[in-house]
Amino acid sequence: MKLEVWPQKALCDERTNFIVSDLPSSGKVKINATLIFPWAKNVHYESEAYFTADSYGNLDLSKQKPDSGSYDFIDSMGLIVSLKRVKGNFKDVMRNISTDQILLIEITAECGQEHSFVKLERLLMSPEIKKLKINDEFVGELFFTDNTINKTIVVLGGSSNEDLRTIIPSAT
Repeated sequence: MKLEVWPQKALCDERTNFIVSDLPSSGKVKINATLIFPWAKNVHYESEAYFTADSYGNLDLSKQKPDSGSYDFIDSMGLIVSLKRVKGNFKDVMRNISTDQILLIEITAECGQEHSFVKLERLLMSPEIKKLKINDEFVGELFFTDNTINKTIVVLGGSSNEDLRTIIPSAT
């Protein structure tokens, strides 16, 4: 059995492709995905899907609907979008998140006694993005590139509406 997943290192929103080959004709395959947050090791997200290989012993998740599992549609990203938290608290994930860190996704395929494993790395920020910490009149981070035609996104947050009113004065 051969498990191919690509790209193995990419941005977290980039499409991932899954192909399993060298399977028995009409072989039953279970594929698991486990999302790991290196900064929140007690939090686990998982998904799984069961498939039947085609008559040539191949399985392409972009062309085949799972027989059963955590999703029921044709999509190479089905295992990723159907990840559900099975352990830990989401607050632990958000507490120490940083754009400098990566998400890890472990993919395991099983068919009978055979197993195949691939570890994916998902980046939270494109490598060409630079960041500058700001600690003057407010605390924040500026993300930018040397390419001046890129668009700008401004994100404001706070613990209450009071915080936002100090940044965006009302018209009254």
